[in-house]
Amino acid sequence: MNNKRAFKVVKTSAKFNTIQGFDLWGRPLKSKNAIKKAEGRSNRVKRKSTYGVELNATQYYKNFYGNISESYLQTLVKKARNSRQPLEQYILSTLEHRFDVLLYRIGFVSTPLEGRQLIKHGHFKINGQKSDIPSIILNKGDLIETCPEAKSILMEKMFSNITKNRSLSCPPEHVEVCYKTLKAIVLSGCNTRNAIHYVSPEFKEFYDFKWVLQRYNR
Repeated sequence: MNNKRAFKVVKTSAKFNTIQGFDLWGRPLKSKNAIKKAEGRSNRVKRKSTYGVELNATQYYKNFYGNISESYLQTLVKKARNSRQPLEQYILSTLEHRFDVLLYRIGFVSTPLEGRQLIKHGHFKINGQKSDIPSIILNKGDLIETCPEAKSILMEKMFSNITKNRSLSCPPEHVEVCYKTLKAIVLSGCNTRNAIHYVSPEFKEFYDFKWVLQRYNR
């Protein structure tokens, strides 16, 4: 990812955090504007039209999973319709098995965006081979390794992330992680019901994935 693209992605997610009044990845809000937005979010969310709720939910998932594009999500929906799995299970499971998202879920990075940047810089291997493709989908048995030259930097970042983000110290059940060697292996498919998304319980219905599916079924 070039610097301009990286800046644009981070700026987009920061703007989304401010508008929504909460951080996408569960971190404490720093912006005064975001904190003010959080105070008035209840009435604002509940006043949205059906189309507004659908659009808002779609933007949430696109930003949460590393600012994925509209075309990428549309392609996933099309593939899901040809799959034997339920639409939601297929789409969310695919997203959860992305290389950049898995790095976030196991605590090696603080966000999928950071994972994407480190992957692009060649700091990780998959099954012994360097990979610079953040969107690659990992399957059962795939091994993630950290390149030797990046281990010390990643170790510092990882422990810093654990203290700041409550999700990072609890990796998902479908991945086995060794934090001493900075390796991880995919054990099985993802149970999407256990995937953590940071939304307050009172607003959970407005960020349900059903709104995304409803938007693409128009």
